Amino acid sequence: MGTAAATVYQVRQQYLQSHKSVTSRQNPATYFGSKQDLVNYKKAILIAYSLGILLSRAIFVKDVNIAEMGLALAISGTLLGWLDWQQFQKSSPDASNRSEQPNSGSWVNWQVVGGGLLGLGWLVCVENIPLQAIAVSGLGAWFFANRLWRFWQKFDWLMLFAIGLQSCWLMWRVIPVAMQTQIVGFLTQITNSEPTPWALWGVVLLPYLVLTVSATQSFYRQKKFQLASFGETLAFCLGTVLTVISLVNPCLRSINLLTSTLLLGWVTRKYAVTRNESRPKSRVARVDRAQSPGPANLVYLTHTIGLCAICSGIDLFFPNQPAPIWSAILLGLMVAEWSIFVKVKYRNSRNNSRSLSWHPSCWESAWYLGLVLAGLSYFLLYGNVQLPWDLVWLAAPLALTAVGKYSEGNHRQLACTLSSISLILAQFLTSDFSLYQLVSFGLAALVMSINTYYLVEQPAAGITVGFGFGFATLVLLKLGFLSNWDWAIAGTIALVCLWVLRDIASRYAGGESKSAQLAKIYDRAFDGWAILLAGLLLTIITTYSFGLRAVTDLNWQPSVQVLAAILGIVAAIVYRSYRQFSPPAIYALAWCVELLLVVGLSFFPRTEINLVIANIALGLSLQLLGDLWRMRQPDRALLPSLHIIPLLYGLLGLIWRSQTFASWTGLTSLGAALIAIGIGRRQPEFKPLVYLGLTGVSVAAFECLLYQMLQTSGGAFGDGFNCYGNSFHEFNIYLSHFISLAEQLFRFN
Repeated sequence: MGTAAATVYQVRQQYLQSHKSVTSRQNPATYFGSKQDLVNYKKAILIAYSLGILLSRAIFVKDVNIAEMGLALAISGTLLGWLDWQQFQKSSPDASNRSEQPNSGSWVNWQVVGGGLLGLGWLVCVENIPLQAIAVSGLGAWFFANRLWRFWQKFDWLMLFAIGLQSCWLMWRVIPVAMQTQIVGFLTQITNSEPTPWALWGVVLLPYLVLTVSATQSFYRQKKFQLASFGETLAFCLGTVLTVISLVNPCLRSINLLTSTLLLGWVTRKYAVTRNESRPKSRVARVDRAQSPGPANLVYLTHTIGLCAICSGIDLFFPNQPAPIWSAILLGLMVAEWSIFVKVKYRNSRNNSRSLSWHPSCWESAWYLGLVLAGLSYFLLYGNVQLPWDLVWLAAPLALTAVGKYSEGNHRQLACTLSSISLILAQFLTSDFSLYQLVSFGLAALVMSINTYYLVEQPAAGITVGFGFGFATLVLLKLGFLSNWDWAIAGTIALVCLWVLRDIASRYAGGESKSAQLAKIYDRAFDGWAILLAGLLLTIITTYSFGLRAVTDLNWQPSVQVLAAILGIVAAIVYRSYRQFSPPAIYALAWCVELLLVVGLSFFPRTEINLVIANIALGLSLQLLGDLWRMRQPDRALLPSLHIIPLLYGLLGLIWRSQTFASWTGLTSLGAALIAIGIGRRQPEFKPLVYLGLTGVSVAAFECLLYQMLQTSGGAFGDGFNCYGNSFHEFNIYLSHFISLAEQLFRFN
């Protein structure tokens, strides 16, 4: 200690004397560099010599424990570094001429030697003499603080951070064990952390975290951006470790998260929230924003930690809450987030000189975190279905619609679109056809109508009509007066209503106003749902009609309700298409007529022959009517359906009689063949149908002849074929005139 004090005193005296004599010289740096280097080296050698004598005498003569020499080693190391700084200060007396690198003009890097002695002193005393280790840490802090102030290097900042962190541990070791036990017992008792007392470090070290962040902010003010960024990394790592340590205890976790939120908020506010130009800028506002940390990351981190702190506090004061309660809590936070989003964005867009200027991440984080909260609440409810709690999640689409109402541009579009999707997802939470699902569908229809008003898009209108249709269906289901095939009547009425609403909407669809655009999309939405419903009804009735014909265990009986439903569908299709029939409408009417035949004839005996004859007669009639229509109407849009439908009726007639062989079956084959010939003669491309029809005529004649042959006895089998050939030869004369073909096509060789 005496050697150190004498050295310091001598150096300071020489510095003052040299400073007086150098004022008259023109180049003081050259003067000091040439004359004082050797003196400083001698002093450093003197210190090393004194240290060597001290250690040798203490260890080998007095048998002193090496741990007790830690402070001496540290003092010597600090003194060596201080001597090197004095030389550096003499060579660069002007503060503005300060270098970013340590003095490299010396023969020996005394700062490295001094730092090594400091570290060695700490190592030898840290285990057994914590109080001396604290003193060594103080010298180390002074040593690296001076280096940091002179050279601004990350290594010095890291060493300062580490020295401060381990000093907290050393100070705890200095406290007597009995007092430690009392302190730990008291803290674990009030925080209920008896099983995990080590988790207290997650809160105890928070003041040091605050100190680290404060130092980082001071670097920003001095425009040492690399050091500041490095300090932020250190603070983030320390904060993460402290948070992880405190997670095991609700009380400590809540304190840690709350403190972290306040600390992050203090830092974030300086970069994300600023005054407008009319007010004086704060000290931090004058910092070069291009070099400041990205506020978006800070805002998102602060926002997330804040939400975690709120949830942790709720769990602390109201523990063991069920999933539906937590879902409601998350939905409440979601509403708060989106309220912040709307309010902050609106205020920022006003650009009022008296208001604050917010970084875009301030409201964007509220938007995205609100979506995350909504998703988490949905999964909590989906895995724990408890009515009526599931209706609570309807707050999400309602809030999204409100955000869309008070937003503009892309955010309005996105919010209303997400609201529509969430309304669909909400129905999976109430899928038991209960009263709650009725409420869910009704509210969904109402909210979707608002979304459609803002979106003005076809899918939105379709979803709105779908929810309305589902609500009406659930109302009928809950009333309970519909049973069996009464639902077919109700479906037909709904079909008529949908097309009536379409007709009303089409009357207001002219123009380019918003109401006209809404009328257009609702026009198509009503029509689309009506077509879907008509197809569903026809498919169900078709299945029922086949059940009437087939032998099954269902034992379906003829139903007047089904017959009335088919007639209602026919009326609805005619109402929808009376202005101009389209091919799909013609096909749908033909489908309905076939179902009318099947269901209507099921009330009478001999269903098979009646159904076959009706189909063949209907096919022939439509074929002849098609010929007349082609001659009188120039519009060719309906021609494909007029070609195909008669053929389908003829094919159905053959299918219905496929398992029957009687005296009349040949005539049905002949009728189907005539339909094919009649269609084939309309256009040259259909000539294959003519040949197919001729083949059918042959088959019909063969069926008639074969049936008669089977009913009589006697004669040879070949005589029957001779009769068949002669009859066909006579018949071709009349047939060729009907199909307008040349007679040679039927001439036999």
